[in-house]
Amino acid sequence: MPKSTKPKLVASTSLDEVRQQVETGLRNYCAEQTRQAAEMHPSYQHLWQVITSQVMAGGKRLRPYALVLSAEAYGARCTPQLIEVAMAWELLHVGLLMHDDIIDRDLLRHGQPNAIAAYLENYLPISDLNDRLHYAEAAAMLAGDLLLTAAPSLLASSVNSQQLQQIMHDATWQVIGGELLDLENGLLEPINPQLIAQAKTASYSIVGPLKSGALSAGAPASELSMLSDLGLTLGTGFQLADDLLVFDDISSTGKSADSDLIAGKRTSVIVEALSQLPTTDRLRLAALIGSPSVDNVPEIRKLLGETDAQATLLAQLSGYETTALTLINKLAIPDSYRRQFAAFTKTLLYRRH
Repeated sequence: MPKSTKPKLVASTSLDEVRQQVETGLRNYCAEQTRQAAEMHPSYQHLWQVITSQVMAGGKRLRPYALVLSAEAYGARCTPQLIEVAMAWELLHVGLLMHDDIIDRDLLRHGQPNAIAAYLENYLPISDLNDRLHYAEAAAMLAGDLLLTAAPSLLASSVNSQQLQQIMHDATWQVIGGELLDLENGLLEPINPQLIAQAKTASYSIVGPLKSGALSAGAPASELSMLSDLGLTLGTGFQLADDLLVFDDISSTGKSADSDLIAGKRTSVIVEALSQLPTTDRLRLAALIGSPSVDNVPEIRKLLGETDAQATLLAQLSGYETTALTLINKLAIPDSYRRQFAAFTKTLLYRRH
C-alpha cells in the first residue's frame, strides 16, 4: 500500500536556513577532499582549492531549497541526511557549470573568475596563449568531472538511494542532451528554445530536486508525477527568465549580460525578435548571430530594441506562473506549503527584479 498523501505538519526551513546548512556541508566536504588530494600531490590539492572557490563562490542554492521544501511539504524533516542529498544536487550543478563555461568560453561565474580563469593565471609560465587556454580548460574540465562523479556518491547512504541515484542519472542524461542541442542550435538547424530549456535547465534544476525531496519523504508516485510537471513548468520559465537577463547589466547578475549575444546563442529572446522583425532586419540579425563576435553586440542590441520581444516574453513568463500555480493547487500538501511553493515560483520566475 502506498503511504498516505496526507503530510504531517512540520516547521518549514527557510531558504536562508537551507543555504547556511548546505554551505556548511559543502565547505566541510571540500576541505576533506582537499586534505586527501594534498596527500597525493600539491597540484591535485590546488585543483581542489579551485573547486572549493567555485563551490563557495555564491548562488542562491535554489536547488537544495527546492529539495528541502518538497520533502518537508510531504512530512519529512530537514535532517543532516536530507541536507546531504541537497548537497549532491548542488555539486552536480557546479560541475555542470564548469563544463558549461568551457562550452561558452566564459571566464566569469558569479561575478568572479571561474576555474578556467584561475588556471589561466596558474599557467602563466606557458608563453603560448592558445596552449595556456587549452591547459586551463582541461583543468576546468577535470574539476567538473570530479563534481559530477561526487554528486551521486553522496546519495549512496540515503534511504531510497537507488531511486535517488536513478532520478539524478535521468536528470544528468537530460541535461547533457540539452547542452548538445544548445551547442548545435543554429549551427545545423534551428532548435526550439523551449525544448532546450526543458532538457538543459528544468531537468536538473527543478524536476530532479523536487522529486528527490518528495521521494525522501515517502510521497507516492502520483505526487512525483505531478511534481515532474511542475518542475518542467518552473524550470522552463526559469530559463526564460535567464534569457531575459540580456536586458539587464552585469551588476545584477554577476555575469556579463552580453555573454549570450557574444556566443551567438539563439535564445528565446533572439527567436522572438527574429519572428517580429521585417525581412531585411531579420536576415541581418540572423547573420550577426551566425557569426559570433563581441563587435556585433551593439547592432544586435539595436535590432532587439526595435521589437517587442521583451514584453512578449514577459507575458509568457506570466503564463508559466499561472500554470505553476494551477499545478501547485493539485498537490496533496498543506495550504501553508502551497503558499511557500507559490512564493518559490515568484523567486524563480521573477528573480531579475
